[in-house]
Amino acid sequence: HHVIMDRPETVFVLLGALSKRLFYGEAIADETLKTQLGLEIENDDFSAQAKRYSSLLTSIASANMDLDQLEAFLTSQTKKKESALDTNAVAPMKKFWKQNRSKASRMILSITT
Repeated sequence: HHVIMDRPETVFVLLGALSKRLFYGEAIADETLKTQLGLEIENDDFSAQAKRYSSLLTSIASANMDLDQLEAFLTSQTKKKESALDTNAVAPMKKFWKQNRSKASRMILSITT
């Protein structure tokens, strides 16, 4: 069920696409994303995963987390009983945020103000 999590590079690409949708207002359909990522997964499963990552990304960007906060947040997400974050997703999420924090935070501020 967590097919997306099998490959960290897939998570990284997914985060990039979701950030375009979340922070830059690009209308990218889940099905398009799924095709771009070359995933053989049910649409509903993919949409659920995409929604989950969007929610994590929004939390991280809204709080403008520094890397220590991000580490603590992601660790707590991997320990949740319900729908825990796969540990394979932690490294690509940290890498993505390190590269995109300033851009994403600026976009969040411009959207929320």
